[in-house]
Amino acid sequence: MPGERIVQDEAAYARVDGERLVCFAGCNYLGLAHEPRVREAVIAAAGEYGVSTSASRETSGNTPIHEALEAAVADFISCGRGDGLLLPDGYTANLAALQGLEETHSFAVVDSRAHRSLFDAARLAGLPVVTYPHRDVDALAGLLADLRGRAAVLTDGVFAADGAVAPLVGVLGVLRPGDVLLVDDCHGFCVLGDGGRGTCDALGIRLDGRVVVTTTLAKGLGCGGGVVVGEGTLIERIRARSTAYICTTPTSPLVASAGLAAIGLVRDEPGRVSRLQWNAVLLGDACGVDKADGRATPISAFTPPTGVSGPAMAGVLRRSGVYVPWVRYPGGPGAVYFRASVTSAHTAEQIELLGDAIRRGGVVGCRA
Repeated sequence: MPGERIVQDEAAYARVDGERLVCFAGCNYLGLAHEPRVREAVIAAAGEYGVSTSASRETSGNTPIHEALEAAVADFISCGRGDGLLLPDGYTANLAALQGLEETHSFAVVDSRAHRSLFDAARLAGLPVVTYPHRDVDALAGLLADLRGRAAVLTDGVFAADGAVAPLVGVLGVLRPGDVLLVDDCHGFCVLGDGGRGTCDALGIRLDGRVVVTTTLAKGLGCGGGVVVGEGTLIERIRARSTAYICTTPTSPLVASAGLAAIGLVRDEPGRVSRLQWNAVLLGDACGVDKADGRATPISAFTPPTGVSGPAMAGVLRRSGVYVPWVRYPGGPGAVYFRASVTSAHTAEQIELLGDAIRRGGVVGCRA
């Protein structure tokens, strides 16, 4: 709730107003934000690079660590079929991608519950925005049929508020020649797919000229920065045209070094992703949430039962030893709701503790 003071110094626990609780909050899905080997990479980089490049990558602010990180993430997501560009965060990655598409596309057609950064990016890039109903492929097809000009269709891969997965195969199937699909995969990267390669990989979609992926490195990877992954001509156009890339200082070399260490661990230790994917199943069962497409993700959202206030429900959870944030965030099952998230570091017993607390509070489940 607003005003809470939270210190999270390990993946599965946090101190909330001084009280140590099992924490089902945030997006540190693989626990890498607290991984000792990632922290060691930061310490080593501090002596070599300092805290900041203090300049744009297109002037004097480029370093080998930035180039290595963008190449490693692009190779991982695209299985070697696409190029990448590193940005300061996921928000600017979306803006950079849309600035790259603005020259070749006339409209942005956006899922109504997509992350707000996609709407902002389209408008700031100068593209007229058309909204289609959430996850409704038939409605999207009808809208595209009426447009005169190429469209960039924008959607989350995994929706941030409730963990629902976008019907990307269906969306790709209704694109017209020249249209492109941009997937904001901030909550699918390091979460879904083979070894955590993302939502497109999980749904069998190859990255080609019709598909662009953006993501943050702050969630599944537990570090910081953002990346655009797509065909080489688009990446070069973004590099040449996007003020979101050209006119900003990149993520700190300390954080970039952490990201490079973290992506290496994701590759080398696939058991982290396997544990996360299993814990996502347990979380859905604990929260009683029926995902619309049946696919488990590490996010579940729920509202208190009729007659129970949010603060009262939060009290039940905290007395049970667990913390789930009571949030006001676009795209959830209510104006204010509980958003539970799980990591690879949580145990089955901890997730069962959450389920018991939710049932004690009277929540009987909802559909995401």
